Amino acid sequence: MKHLDENLIERYILDKSDSRLNEIVEAHIKECSGCRALFEEINEFYELIGEFDASRQKLLSSKQVNIIPIFSGNQIQYAENEKNILGKIRGIIREYPMRSGAGLLVAGICFSFILFNGLSKKNKEYKPDHFIENDKTSTLEIYDKDREIIDELKWKENRPIQKDNFELHKATTELADLNKDGVKEIITVIPNIQGMLNIKSGLIVYSSGKVLIKKKIGDEIKYLGWNGYNDNFESRALVIIDNMEKKEIIVGANHERSPYLFSRFDSGGNKLGEFWHYGHFASVYDLDINSDGKNEIICFGVNDDYEEAAILVLDPRKIIGKVQSKVTNKFFEIVNGDSVFLPCSDAELAYLRVEKNDLEKKLITKTTFIAEKVKNSSNQVAVYKFRSNASGFLFHFNNKLQIIDVTPTDGTKMFFNQLYFEGEIDYKLDEEYLLKLKNNVFYEINTLF
Repeated sequence: MKHLDENLIERYILDKSDSRLNEIVEAHIKECSGCRALFEEINEFYELIGEFDASRQKLLSSKQVNIIPIFSGNQIQYAENEKNILGKIRGIIREYPMRSGAGLLVAGICFSFILFNGLSKKNKEYKPDHFIENDKTSTLEIYDKDREIIDELKWKENRPIQKDNFELHKATTELADLNKDGVKEIITVIPNIQGMLNIKSGLIVYSSGKVLIKKKIGDEIKYLGWNGYNDNFESRALVIIDNMEKKEIIVGANHERSPYLFSRFDSGGNKLGEFWHYGHFASVYDLDINSDGKNEIICFGVNDDYEEAAILVLDPRKIIGKVQSKVTNKFFEIVNGDSVFLPCSDAELAYLRVEKNDLEKKLITKTTFIAEKVKNSSNQVAVYKFRSNASGFLFHFNNKLQIIDVTPTDGTKMFFNQLYFEGEIDYKLDEEYLLKLKNNVFYEINTLF
């Protein structure tokens, strides 16, 4: 909630004739504790001025003072001929109430802070409750339970994550009590935030003005058939999991498109493992897909070996050491001049891909999975949107990732009809074609059924 300007609150206190202003201020201070406190302080100041004015005439009766009322519009000012410094200060207050009021208000606030330091400190405890990633101002805004901003962290450049239908990652920031001290830490993978880690791919854990953990994500890696990839990765997703009553951090990062890397850290920032996959994941979520009481990580994207859409389910607790996918298993490193392939991981619970249909082969287009909906209930059904440059389908799966049916989008129906009437294809988008797409789902791994 945006706070009211101090001058606006002061106008409301001094002049109740503006009904619209009255309505705005009264409605706001009912909801905003910060502005309500400021209103009470300013109002108390002017009440003190009023009490001073009431006893002022008695004081002036023993002094040589001339009071000349000066009328300027609807406002009355006073010019005083005081001979001592205190009197001159009083004259300035009466002649310039708005300006001097602001100065006295600041002085009063400072005095109150010193006098009630213990109480103020208690009221301003650093206890994050929620946050907003404000892309308009490039600011991570941290709020307490009273919806008051307690911290703001800036990032320097446009973030790589596009918040549209093509990039639906779980999160780039989370709040969690990692060290069990009763205060949630700020965990974020937003690049270049507050100058803490000036790279695109990193993990930051921050609390009360201090950087607790700072880690770079991504290393140089080689993949069979390619010259290799440098360490220029981009953090794309963040997941906090529970493991044996302890919190762990999972960071997803990609190298432009491939490869995609999951890094696993304990609550102290120690790296526990890395999982490498040759392909890009456009959507990453955590949910308990197999109903075992623990969240898995489910990823939607593309396998770049096959250039086909793919879905991967990981048990992040089994990402131990530097390992790779069993499906894209051509990652290796050079050790003492020899090529050493990474061991395959046991973390993969399911891996499925969808072979290209005739139209996609004809258009030579790459396809990918984008999550449309993810449900998590006793009769769980996951719905994922399948997209390509030319067509889109909804693939419906049950909670064991068994295919239920495939339906085309309205845009796909129109596109197929256009190609059919133009003679580009000789088949229609009918039930037989949709059954063929359903049968194109190929399970590389599935321990869920």
